[in-house]
Amino acid sequence: SPLRPLLDFRELMSLRLQLACDLRLDDQVCADMAHAWCHMQYLGISTFRELVLDLPTLEGLIPFAIHCTQLVHLSLYVNARDFNEATMALPRRLERSPLTSLHVGDSPISRPDRVAAFLSRMFPHLRSISHWKSHEQSPEAEARDRDWNEVQRYISLFAEIREDERRWVELERDKEDKPSG
Repeated sequence: SPLRPLLDFRELMSLRLQLACDLRLDDQVCADMAHAWCHMQYLGISTFRELVLDLPTLEGLIPFAIHCTQLVHLSLYVNARDFNEATMALPRRLERSPLTSLHVGDSPISRPDRVAAFLSRMFPHLRSISHWKSHEQSPEAEARDRDWNEVQRYISLFAEIREDERRWVELERDKEDKPSG
């Protein structure tokens, strides 16, 4: 992978790469990046879609949730199709990932409700999922656009529900802290 030499730069906080070569990103490369760049706040890696040879799965995003405790924006192609939910247990970590923005290019996707649920669990502060709108007029491209838009709708809804739950917990704590009559 052309990214391997960059892993030596352990203090990177921001990196945006637009590659004009074949891109081989898999789950292991993502894990290596997350371990090497734990101070990363912004990470964007892209190329022309036809040059992407390997894609990380959604599971490949887990190391970013665990190790990159300052990462707020991630831009990365992923394979969000046919993932195995049985292996998607919540990772053990000391704090919640601060990621608020995820850009997925024109990544393949299926089952947008399950993709959104997974992303919301891994990245509880996630508010924005963006993708490239396809210029082609094929049924597959239209379905991909529709599915990523649906993921964004779910993410927004999950964020509202989380905020409501926080408010209820605060109200209940306040109620318990007040001495009765």
